[in-house]
Amino acid sequence: MNTENRECEIIEWVRPVLQEWCQSPDPRVLLGWLNGIGLPPIGPDEPPYVWITRALPWDGERAAVERCLAHACSSLLQSFEDRNTGRIKSPQIDIHLLRLCESISCPDILHNLLYDIAHAPARFIEPAGEYRIDVLCALRDALTFNQIDASSAALWSELIEQRPCVLPGSVFDGVRGILYMPASSEERGFPSTDHLAAALTSWQRVLLDNVRRRIEWKYTLELVMGAYPNVDWAGLLIEMAHSNGWETWAVESLPTLCTPCKLDSNPKEDGTIVVYLWKYIAAIVAEAVELKTIEWLCDETIVKGRLPSDRLPLLQLASSHIERLRRLNPYKTDKSMIGVVMDALVQLRSELEISSSDHDVENESTPNSNGDYEKYLRAISRSVSPSRVVQLHDEMLQDSNLVIGA
Repeated sequence: MNTENRECEIIEWVRPVLQEWCQSPDPRVLLGWLNGIGLPPIGPDEPPYVWITRALPWDGERAAVERCLAHACSSLLQSFEDRNTGRIKSPQIDIHLLRLCESISCPDILHNLLYDIAHAPARFIEPAGEYRIDVLCALRDALTFNQIDASSAALWSELIEQRPCVLPGSVFDGVRGILYMPASSEERGFPSTDHLAAALTSWQRVLLDNVRRRIEWKYTLELVMGAYPNVDWAGLLIEMAHSNGWETWAVESLPTLCTPCKLDSNPKEDGTIVVYLWKYIAAIVAEAVELKTIEWLCDETIVKGRLPSDRLPLLQLASSHIERLRRLNPYKTDKSMIGVVMDALVQLRSELEISSSDHDVENESTPNSNGDYEKYLRAISRSVSPSRVVQLHDEMLQDSNLVIGA
């Protein structure tokens, strides 16, 4: 039996047991499960809390089952405080219990208790116990995913700044704690953007000398966007970068550098919209899309400009090759972006030559076709002409101000 089929079989064993337990949830039964007692023969490869989590239903019953587990976890966590010694009785079971709290993420039920334990761990955890660090790490992760407000901001800041902290962890652990922390109980479901901007600013400084900095940074930003998929991150991240003085390499590794400004995404009365553009994209397409510069952002890495709204599809077409290759660039150096832009211009020019040839064929059968297409196609073609590519290459090597619209 292959691994996938084996996992499916185990889930089918555990799920009915879990659903039956929810009819009369008993914390003592859950404690037995976490100790490997009372569950079907799932094997030693994974701890029991993993299979409990995997067996959660995906339909409307899931929330109710998670709440049953959360109440039982809360009861067990409170019972682990020994009235006589103030110590955890069974550290290994407690690690599994905290990992289950992390997985089910029910902050309404678990936050206050986890917060109290995290800010006074000596009351609960043996100071020199064999599993002390493991328990504290599990506690940190459980609190990360069970926050209802910004009350733990100081704790996460201690990790980010690598100051003495009651919980162990790296800078990234602190950033992750901030990521899942709402600004207040009324703003749950949304990030605390001010705290998050400061955390990301610190993180990109930590990555400055890391040879894998672009890869690590992109992973972090993917985590950020995945945590809050309904937030318009494209423009927000650019504004964060500008306000907090992010390094050029971090700006050039953002998910998109060709996007409408969120606050000005609707066309004005004159039919124009505001966009953010990477300086190299702006230098190439400014003439074709009739870009008017409003201001420079991020140490002159980003152009904030205005253009006619009907030029947006043309802009996205012209920038697509550059954006794709820019996002794929894994190399640390700033000048690695020169190769990215040059390769993208070669691809763009080849595509424009094909498009122009196809359009000429269409014109033979459609004499009155719109001349605007040819006009803007010629403008972009001039922008990626061999002479312009050489000029752009020299400007990039000299790190000089680019000529926008040349």
